[in-house]
Amino acid sequence: MTVAKTILEQLGGNKFLAMTGAKNLLGDANSLTFRIPMRTLDGSNTVKITLTAMDDYTLEFLSVRAGKVKPKTFREGVYNENLQEVFTRVTGLHTSLGEYGAMKMTRKNWRSICNKAYTLTMDGQRIEAVKLLRNSTGCGLKEALDATKQFKPMAW
Repeated sequence: MTVAKTILEQLGGNKFLAMTGAKNLLGDANSLTFRIPMRTLDGSNTVKITLTAMDDYTLEFLSVRAGKVKPKTFREGVYNENLQEVFTRVTGLHTSLGEYGAMKMTRKNWRSICNKAYTLTMDGQRIEAVKLLRNSTGCGLKEALDATKQFKPMAW
């Protein structure tokens, strides 16, 4: 049970529970499983985080409805310092009240953020676009830089 408690603390403890509404927590020798009552970006409602022999984590995002289990997203090789970031990136749910913590990522505000980043990039403010993408979406520096490189001026 100590592995499950450690995983919960690495996710943010009570702040994580309050922000995500996670419930029905179930821990065993090397994993923590919980349900999320909110809509997520990938359509999952259950998360299983397992500690591997390599001292990293495997995250399984599942959709469990009417007794049927559908795998949605799978991430392996996640280190403890990246658990919150990966969880937020996959589900769109923030784990704490950070700068953008109160905002749940939806397709609508994802499009809005991308449009703002595109406009900044086209105006020659690529650094500001990268900052916007990193702060709003929780993506890493490399992903944000790659995203802004893909923006191309529209041909009318």
